[in-house]
Amino acid sequence: MRKWFQKHFERYMIRPLIYKTFTRLILTVFFVLLIEHFVPRTFIGFTKANLFLFSALLWLLGAWISHLRMRGFHFPRFDLQRWRRKDPLRNYGSMADHIDDPIVTYEDLADSEKDFCTLLADAFLFLLFLIVSFCV
Repeated sequence: MRKWFQKHFERYMIRPLIYKTFTRLILTVFFVLLIEHFVPRTFIGFTKANLFLFSALLWLLGAWISHLRMRGFHFPRFDLQRWRRKDPLRNYGSMADHIDDPIVTYEDLADSEKDFCTLLADAFLFLLFLIVSFCV
Protein backbone atom coordinates (compact mmCIF):
# COMPACT_ATOMS: atom_id res chain seq x y z
CA MET A 1 0.00 0.00 0.00
CA ARG A 2 2.83 2.37 0.85
CA LYS A 3 4.56 1.73 -2.47
CA TRP A 4 1.28 2.28 -4.32
CA PHE A 5 0.79 5.58 -2.49
CA GLN A 6 4.35 6.74 -3.20
CA LYS A 7 3.95 5.74 -6.84
CA HIS A 8 0.92 7.99 -7.34
CA PHE A 9 1.56 10.87 -4.93
CA GLU A 10 3.86 13.80 -5.62
CA ARG A 11 4.61 16.79 -3.40
CA TYR A 12 3.03 19.32 -5.78
CA MET A 13 -0.34 17.58 -5.37
CA ILE A 14 -0.73 18.75 -1.75
CA ARG A 15 -2.21 22.14 -2.65
CA PRO A 16 -4.91 20.84 -5.04
CA LEU A 17 -5.72 18.10 -2.55
CA ILE A 18 -6.24 20.57 0.29
CA TYR A 19 -8.34 22.89 -1.87
CA LYS A 20 -10.53 20.06 -3.16
CA THR A 21 -11.02 18.57 0.31
CA PHE A 22 -11.81 21.89 1.98
CA THR A 23 -14.27 22.96 -0.72
CA ARG A 24 -16.12 19.66 -0.61
CA LEU A 25 -16.14 19.70 3.20
CA ILE A 26 -17.68 23.16 3.41
CA LEU A 27 -20.28 22.45 0.71
CA THR A 28 -21.31 19.16 2.30
CA VAL A 29 -21.71 20.68 5.76
CA PHE A 30 -23.67 23.57 4.23
CA PHE A 31 -26.09 21.26 2.39
CA VAL A 32 -26.56 18.94 5.38
CA LEU A 33 -27.37 21.83 7.68
CA LEU A 34 -29.60 23.42 5.03
CA ILE A 35 -31.60 20.22 4.59
CA GLU A 36 -31.81 19.72 8.35
CA HIS A 37 -33.08 23.27 8.81
CA PHE A 38 -35.69 23.41 6.05
CA VAL A 39 -37.11 19.87 6.11
CA PRO A 40 -39.99 19.61 8.58
CA ARG A 41 -39.46 17.67 11.80
CA THR A 42 -42.16 15.18 10.80
CA PHE A 43 -39.66 13.33 8.59
CA ILE A 44 -37.96 11.03 11.07
CA GLY A 45 -35.05 10.06 8.79
CA PHE A 46 -33.78 13.58 8.30
CA THR A 47 -31.70 13.92 11.46
CA LYS A 48 -28.19 15.33 11.44
CA ALA A 49 -26.68 11.94 12.15
CA ASN A 50 -28.49 10.29 9.25
CA LEU A 51 -27.69 13.14 6.87
CA PHE A 52 -23.99 13.02 7.77
CA LEU A 53 -24.04 9.22 7.36
CA PHE A 54 -25.69 9.60 3.95
CA SER A 55 -23.08 12.17 2.89
CA ALA A 56 -20.32 9.83 4.12
CA LEU A 57 -21.74 7.07 1.95
CA LEU A 58 -21.89 9.44 -1.02
CA TRP A 59 -18.20 10.28 -0.55
CA LEU A 60 -17.43 6.55 -0.29
CA LEU A 61 -19.19 6.07 -3.64
CA GLY A 62 -17.15 8.95 -5.08
CA ALA A 63 -13.91 7.38 -3.80
CA TRP A 64 -14.88 4.05 -5.34
CA ILE A 65 -15.64 5.70 -8.69
CA SER A 66 -12.25 7.47 -8.56
CA HIS A 67 -10.58 4.16 -7.79
CA LEU A 68 -12.31 2.50 -10.73
CA ARG A 69 -11.33 5.44 -12.95
CA MET A 70 -7.71 4.93 -11.92
CA ARG A 71 -8.03 1.26 -12.89
CA GLY A 72 -9.10 2.14 -16.42
CA PHE A 73 -12.89 2.41 -16.35
CA HIS A 74 -14.31 5.42 -18.15
CA PHE A 75 -16.70 7.53 -16.11
CA PRO A 76 -17.63 11.07 -17.08
CA ARG A 77 -15.85 13.77 -15.13
CA PHE A 78 -18.13 16.39 -13.60
CA ASP A 79 -15.82 19.38 -13.47
CA LEU A 80 -18.23 22.29 -13.25
CA GLN A 81 -15.65 24.96 -13.90
CA ARG A 82 -16.25 26.19 -17.43
CA TRP A 83 -13.66 28.90 -17.55
CA ARG A 84 -10.17 29.06 -16.18
CA ARG A 85 -9.73 30.87 -12.95
CA LYS A 86 -7.65 34.02 -13.16
CA ASP A 87 -4.67 34.26 -10.88
CA PRO A 88 -5.19 37.04 -8.33
CA LEU A 89 -2.89 40.03 -8.22
CA ARG A 90 -0.78 39.98 -5.10
CA ASN A 91 0.76 43.34 -4.30
CA TYR A 92 1.70 42.60 -0.74
CA GLY A 93 4.44 40.56 0.92
CA SER A 94 7.74 39.30 -0.39
CA MET A 95 7.72 36.21 -2.55
CA ALA A 96 11.45 36.28 -3.20
CA ASP A 97 12.00 32.91 -1.55
CA HIS A 98 9.33 31.20 -3.63
CA ILE A 99 9.66 33.01 -6.94
CA ASP A 100 10.81 29.91 -8.81
CA ASP A 101 8.27 27.52 -7.29
CA PRO A 102 5.50 26.67 -9.73
CA ILE A 103 1.97 26.92 -8.37
CA VAL A 104 0.06 23.85 -9.43
CA THR A 105 -3.73 23.96 -9.46
CA TYR A 106 -6.14 21.06 -9.86
CA GLU A 107 -6.76 21.96 -13.48
CA ASP A 108 -3.03 21.70 -14.24
CA LEU A 109 -2.79 18.08 -13.06
CA ALA A 110 -2.86 15.11 -15.40
CA ASP A 111 -5.97 12.94 -15.45
CA SER A 112 -4.40 10.20 -13.32
CA GLU A 113 -3.25 12.79 -10.77
CA LYS A 114 -6.75 14.32 -10.71
CA ASP A 115 -8.20 10.88 -10.05
CA PHE A 116 -5.76 10.26 -7.21
CA CYS A 117 -6.46 13.65 -5.60
CA THR A 118 -10.19 13.00 -5.87
CA LEU A 119 -9.74 9.54 -4.37
CA LEU A 120 -7.82 10.89 -1.38
CA ALA A 121 -10.23 13.78 -0.81
CA ASP A 122 -13.29 11.53 -1.01
CA ALA A 123 -11.77 8.88 1.28
CA PHE A 124 -10.85 11.52 3.87
CA LEU A 125 -14.34 13.04 3.74
CA PHE A 126 -15.90 9.58 4.06
CA LEU A 127 -13.96 8.90 7.25
CA LEU A 128 -14.61 12.38 8.63
CA PHE A 129 -18.37 12.33 8.04
CA LEU A 130 -18.65 8.74 9.29
CA ILE A 131 -17.05 9.79 12.57
CA VAL A 132 -19.23 12.91 12.74
CA SER A 133 -22.39 10.87 12.12
CA PHE A 134 -21.60 8.69 15.14
CA CYS A 135 -20.78 11.68 17.35
CA VAL A 136 -23.81 13.85 16.52
